[in-house]
Amino acid sequence: MLPAFAVFVEVLFNIGLNPEVWPYPFIGGYTAGSVGIEALRAQDENSVRPVQNYTPPQPVAPPSREARPPKEQPPFQFASWNDEEER
Repeated sequence: MLPAFAVFVEVLFNIGLNPEVWPYPFIGGYTAGSVGIEALRAQDENSVRPVQNYTPPQPVAPPSREARPPKEQPPFQFASWNDEEER
């Protein structure tokens, strides 16, 4: 971001930067970004959240078959070749 900012300032204020200077914004931006990321990591490590114990959900037993009344079904019959005509 630092080289982009340098280009922005150069265009905004009409400042001509020497081409020999351009490696420095890249090196400085890389260094500042690395230090900033490490500072954020260190800050995050200092604010450790308390560990919460995970308790998995308990399985629920299916309802017993004895509790349901049996459904009355007509006895099974094989279809005949003429079943559409009989209706």
